[in-house]
Amino acid sequence: MYDRVRRWHGCLVDIGDLEPRHLDDFYSFFISCFHLKDWIKNDDAVRREVRDTVEQWVNESQWLRWCADIANGFKHLVINRSARESPDARLERVPAAFQEDAFQADAFQVGGVIVTAHDFVCDAKGMTDRCLDAWDEFLTRSGLLTHPPRAT
Repeated sequence: MYDRVRRWHGCLVDIGDLEPRHLDDFYSFFISCFHLKDWIKNDDAVRREVRDTVEQWVNESQWLRWCADIANGFKHLVINRSARESPDARLERVPAAFQEDAFQADAFQVGGVIVTAHDFVCDAKGMTDRCLDAWDEFLTRSGLLTHPPRAT
């Protein structure tokens, strides 16, 4: 599952023209990333102390809390139980646009995907990077990742 999370992350690196499927790729990353905790909790090959602390790790990581809300909101449409950060967390496509207040005439804003909720806005790609960093740290501390993460 960890390798799957890294592969989804690799799909997000160089998105040129933003298509609807790219938004699907981001949701797939967040769903896989969040559900890695369930794989760890249910893997009898993982030490009990690691399985018992993974949920706490997710709840203490700002980035994995956002990941959880994005994944659960996408899965259920509405988060009925307590959200970790915001029940309104979602992804939005931002199209490329001309920047009228830019200094050069050919300045364009690059399109992308953002995470948004109430007054919160964050670059989705940056958030995926932070989520992967959080898992790398947990897996390394737990002895489950004993080698440097493979390049995506």
